[in-house]
Amino acid sequence: MTEKTEDILEKTDLKTLWTDTLFELLHDALKNNWSNNALRQIFKELKNKGYKPEKVIQDVKKRYGDDVAEKLYKKIKKN
Repeated sequence: MTEKTEDILEKTDLKTLWTDTLFELLHDALKNNWSNNALRQIFKELKNKGYKPEKVIQDVKKRYGDDVAEKLYKKIKKN
């Protein structure tokens, strides 16, 4: 995904996306240093779908590794 993807995110109703797609967006957001606002929107929708913050971090760690999970944890703590 490119930098333009973050712009598209602003126009997308995250409620219509599947959980796997949200996790992919979350990974892209972390990998490409999207704004905290974009990250917050994705994280919020995962929470709305029933994922607790700890579970999101565990899933990110499982899917993408320790480095990405640590980056997410740091961003969550900042916000």
